[in-house]
Amino acid sequence: MGLSIGHGLGIPFQKSTSWSSYCTPLTITTAQITGGTRVNWTSQCTSEDGFEIWASIDGGDYILVDTVGEDVLSYDDMTDYGISSVTYRVRAYKGTVYSDFTESGQVANIDSDLTTYITGLATPLSDNQKIRLNTFVKSLKTGLAITNLSEYFDTLYILAGETEESALKNLAKNAHHCTAQNSPAFVQYEGYTGANTKYLDTNYNPSSQGVRFTQNNASYGVYSRTNGDTLNTPIGHYDATKYAFMRLRSSNASYGHLNTNGTPYNNPPCTDSRGMFINTRDGAAISNAYFYINKTNNTTRINTGNTVGLVNNNIYILCRNGNGTAEAFDTSHQISFAFTGKYLTTDERDILVDSFEAYMDANGKGVIA
Repeated sequence: MGLSIGHGLGIPFQKSTSWSSYCTPLTITTAQITGGTRVNWTSQCTSEDGFEIWASIDGGDYILVDTVGEDVLSYDDMTDYGISSVTYRVRAYKGTVYSDFTESGQVANIDSDLTTYITGLATPLSDNQKIRLNTFVKSLKTGLAITNLSEYFDTLYILAGETEESALKNLAKNAHHCTAQNSPAFVQYEGYTGANTKYLDTNYNPSSQGVRFTQNNASYGVYSRTNGDTLNTPIGHYDATKYAFMRLRSSNASYGHLNTNGTPYNNPPCTDSRGMFINTRDGAAISNAYFYINKTNNTTRINTGNTVGLVNNNIYILCRNGNGTAEAFDTSHQISFAFTGKYLTTDERDILVDSFEAYMDANGKGVIA
């Protein structure tokens, strides 16, 4: 692994067996900090000159990152490794004598949005899951040319998560986390399926809490892993005069409402409800509303009518919220992703889909009936 280098000074590698064993760092832990990774270790050694911190990027040879002095048991690595996995090694040294290495687990150079997302989780995510999520976030930010997810989204739920706790957490903001009502079925890395009275409450009311999602500049959507023909709805809400919900496939057509009076027109054909479905609009008129279906019918004008205002209640997933009552429970679709935010162009919708499907593929799932 290229470890014959001395302590960065061209000094031949040597070690004393007894000293190296005694002064080998006992444990290494890592923690995400703003802009980098904090590497912590413990040591029983009291006679070292200092410690070396080494890193392996994506499983490559280890390189010397830096050295610290005696009794220092922490190092902040602020190197931007891009979308990479990093494994750290630390060893003590005294003159030209070195201890053995102690190795960390694999960690990612975590994006700032993901750092906020994983902070406070009662059950920590695995390093591999952090890397997969990190790749998704950075891919989305790069494609949309944004610094923070909240520039485009009010809510963004990776329902196909590693844990239920993380699946229900809003990745775009540290608020509006979902709560599971009546225990909908969760499958790791696949998502949620509802039945009877089971659904997810987003705890998000765009009428009073929307920042990106507004009356004439809005989008919402879900990613379905299953194909089913049903009148029921996987996401949305409405009141007596204002509608914002969709049906993925009903009598082989898709139905969408977005801040309108609830009368859909020109519903596009759909014979397969697997993939991403997005309802979006960038103006008050009929001509500004579009349905995006699986990248196969992605600019269909849905003609839901001119906007009439925002619905004043929470959005539900796996059913719709009708004036505070959960109804039209979707028992046909397994939903792995959901979001709300500003209007998305066709290219931006493709970026969202491609980024999320890469995440699903990294988990070995993809689009599966």
